[in-house]
Amino acid sequence: MEANLQGIVMACLPYIADEHPRVRFACCNALGQMATDFSPLFQKKMHDKVLPGLIHLLDDDAHPRVQSHTAAALVNFFEECPQNVLLPYLPNLCQKMQSTLEKKTMELVQTQRKLVLEQIITTIATIADTAENHFTPFYQNFMPNLKYIMENANDKELRLLRGKTIECISLIGLAVGKEVFLSDAEQIMNMLRRRRQTTASKWMPMTHKFRT
Repeated sequence: MEANLQGIVMACLPYIADEHPRVRFACCNALGQMATDFSPLFQKKMHDKVLPGLIHLLDDDAHPRVQSHTAAALVNFFEECPQNVLLPYLPNLCQKMQSTLEKKTMELVQTQRKLVLEQIITTIATIADTAENHFTPFYQNFMPNLKYIMENANDKELRLLRGKTIECISLIGLAVGKEVFLSDAEQIMNMLRRRRQTTASKWMPMTHKFRT
């Protein structure tokens, strides 16, 4: 199939803009799967054809499942992506990720919808992990929102979101290095400590005092 990869991708790409959301969803699914199965050849040969369409599809606010699946396809693409392929897209990609993160954080506050937000945070983590220190100029674009989510996503229904956020913060910290991360490290550690103490107190076994 590798010999025919370009032809297959070119046959799929028109459907990324299909009028039906299920077709767009299926197209993202196919592209994400090929990104995994044929990495890194897929990333090296198809980035200029695949990435613009996927990045544009992140604006499909009317169809959150399509949005979420688009972000998941980007995870598949960037997990095994050579860094030199990612870097030319990094400024525009981070701008899109930042605006989507802000929009979906507000959506969570207003409507409790979290499907797209959970996936976007995973995508940001993957981009930072691949970009490494090249993510440093974009650090402050993401950390305030991520810290806000980490501190406020305390409901039982938001545990997965909070876990993904902690993972994302950790991977960003590793990417940018301790000098950059130091400004937020103490606050983040304090949030983790407070959460651990709260959780521990909820599960503290009841003790009884017996008179002798």
